[in-house]
Amino acid sequence: MRIIVVIIFSSLVFGASAQDRAYIDVKYKKLNLPLVTSLTDTNAFFFFSSDNLLWFSTRQGLTSFDGTEIISYYPDTSKSIKYGLSNIVAMAEDKNKNFWIAGQTSDGRPTLTYFDTKSKKISKISTDGKRKSLNERLIKDMLIESSGLVIMSTYNNGFYIYDPRDSTVEYHQIGDDPD
Repeated sequence: MRIIVVIIFSSLVFGASAQDRAYIDVKYKKLNLPLVTSLTDTNAFFFFSSDNLLWFSTRQGLTSFDGTEIISYYPDTSKSIKYGLSNIVAMAEDKNKNFWIAGQTSDGRPTLTYFDTKSKKISKISTDGKRKSLNERLIKDMLIESSGLVIMSTYNNGFYIYDPRDSTVEYHQIGDDPD
């Protein structure tokens, strides 16, 4: 019995080393990525869109990467900071493949911007004075409802609902306010 176990064990050990190994030829391209040094250290936000682009926030603002090329869509740093695009906290893609982007300004105020992917234009959404303002709570995540409403969760047991048709914002509290 011991001899059979030794023979089986030996054949497994020595047989495994005699197997053919498959090698994969890996092709790569060295990329020149000057914006990597522009990544913000305060917010590591990344988003994959339906067209398989990687979107992220840099000091230059909203930036995309397709595997070989990096494009910054708002190279004016002062406007990028003003629009909260250098500190993106949440992003969602609507049914027209455009983006709703929640950011945070350098003084900590939440922002909402809209990026039209066809025209490559960014619009800051102004909600001040329209029932509620986004300045009440910091945004954590967002999604687009089937009717087009932008729903944004917050860190404070609640969520915003932004209606793009009439530019109104509503805040809904869930449970007790932790503040």
